[in-house]
Amino acid sequence: MKHLLITGISGFVGSYLADYCARNEQKISIHGLDISAPPGGRDAAYRYYHADLLDKARVEALIREINPDTIMHLASFSSVGDSWKDPIKSFKNNTTIFLNLLEITHSLKIPCRILSVGSS
Repeated sequence: MKHLLITGISGFVGSYLADYCARNEQKISIHGLDISAPPGGRDAAYRYYHADLLDKARVEALIREINPDTIMHLASFSSVGDSWKDPIKSFKNNTTIFLNLLEITHSLKIPCRILSVGSS
């Protein structure tokens, strides 16, 4: 069975991606990380984990447990308006959470593919 990890699963794109994969992929286990609970509660199509990607120890423990084959990285500060109000905070958050994923998968020697989606 393949294991897919979606960061930012509670967001607009993450929830649709999880639903799409659940409907169209055979033999897949879907896991999602987010700092916010999924809209409407927990979805049966995937397993939700509450996690802040800045919390490297928590994310490392989850990645070790999940052992993903693929990571779809959708998590970020996504509000354009907020990013203009505090661009340094936005940049640091969005680059650090991605770097954490790369460092963790590298240190654990997890042979997975990572797709990072963003508008920058």
